[in-house]
Amino acid sequence: MIMWMCERRNTMLINKLNKYGKNNNIEVKKEVPAEHKKYLKSVVAFANGFGGKIIFGIEEKKDSFEICGLSGDVFKIKDSITNSIFSSIEPHIIPSIDLDTIEDKTILIVNVPSGWDRPYHLKAEGEFDGVYVHVSGTTRKADRNMIKELMFEGSNRYFDKMICPELEISENSIQNLCDTLYHKALENSKSQFEKDAVTPITKQDLLSWGILTQSNNHIVPTNAYALLTGHPALPNRIQCALFKGTDTTEVIDMKDYSGPIYEQIDFAYKFVLRNIRLHASFESLERKETYEIPVYAIRELIVNSIAHRSYIDRNSIKIAIFDDRLEVTSPGKLVMGQTIEKMKLGNSNIRNEATAYALRYLKYIENWGRGIPRIIKSIEECGLKPPVFIGGETELKVIIYRNNVFYKPNKKIGFKVNEPNGPNEPDIIQLIKINPKITQIELANQLNLSRSTIKRILNRLQQQEIVIRKGSNRNGYWAVKE
Repeated sequence: MIMWMCERRNTMLINKLNKYGKNNNIEVKKEVPAEHKKYLKSVVAFANGFGGKIIFGIEEKKDSFEICGLSGDVFKIKDSITNSIFSSIEPHIIPSIDLDTIEDKTILIVNVPSGWDRPYHLKAEGEFDGVYVHVSGTTRKADRNMIKELMFEGSNRYFDKMICPELEISENSIQNLCDTLYHKALENSKSQFEKDAVTPITKQDLLSWGILTQSNNHIVPTNAYALLTGHPALPNRIQCALFKGTDTTEVIDMKDYSGPIYEQIDFAYKFVLRNIRLHASFESLERKETYEIPVYAIRELIVNSIAHRSYIDRNSIKIAIFDDRLEVTSPGKLVMGQTIEKMKLGNSNIRNEATAYALRYLKYIENWGRGIPRIIKSIEECGLKPPVFIGGETELKVIIYRNNVFYKPNKKIGFKVNEPNGPNEPDIIQLIKINPKITQIELANQLNLSRSTIKRILNRLQQQEIVIRKGSNRNGYWAVKE
């Protein structure tokens, strides 16, 4: 019974590969390479990320996946792979390896779990040169910042709670921060009831949150203290830009905001509101003004980018406004245990705990995990296209479409093959403009279509010379002819 279920599950996996294509968490190989390092790098990358599968005995064709099976003693092959993984990688990884027979051919599936003792590395290459990660479906060496991020995850520490050695504080500066945060919390309160519930912050609060810490019998500031005071010891900023059209060719307005993170939130929020449309309507003879994008969604996205970004990565948060969309891009991979799917369901994995405590006190954060689901719901209620979440491996980009894009929430997805211009074509063209290296599987996931449908649309767009493919299938990119 168990073997039948396993075979059925793996048969479904092959069918899924043929329908949708492989994703970032699945690799297929025709045979086990003689040089084990070729697949060990992928094992390390999967363990340092979301986990994944390596399937031996499947050949990737141009348009499909073919079961070719493994030759030789498959049990010896299985033992060889197990021993190679165990002896070549540190910390040790113990994968689950399945042998299965499909169409009278044997395949081998290596299931690599997402690891908790990060960073994992190839022993032969060392603790730093041997660290690999998955980015956009490819395995590559981790850079210095990524390794540092993995080290914090593996040790279950928070970067914003680490001592900031470049920052000196006094009792007066501590009290000034307490007073500033208290008055900001009052300012952000929406009612007198909320104001009455705000209590002044004390030094002990800052210690318990991790904004201050003790070292050698002294109270010292952490990175969170630098973020809340805007100290240059931990440089960070939000870059806001308004563009003409749907690409970055022509800039209309651009602003950079630095300083305390709560000021960055307020300035960036006001920048977006200044540069999107405000609609007026009348209800019961009263004039009502509404922004084209729900203000809650805008504010929550900016707050999320501040709260959950990587401060090890010194890149800026980028907010871009185009004629048809708003984009918010925050630097850093998704925190360990988090995925875009979990995030949409309300799963909350905090990257910067001390900062999150402060933002909650300041009433920027209401309840853990509710932000993204409420963003999605508020956008849906306005009749806008669903927001798009892209990346998560080195940065996270969230796209909210403006209401000048034609969209019917309940329209049927798909179109007849002989339709000259299907309703999904503009969406595909737009996603290609946003990310020229987007894959067919990523397009399928974003638009809730099958890979075969995406392929058919792309073929038609290429025949009409609207879209051009440059380079190879694996390393190339798309271009849209204007």
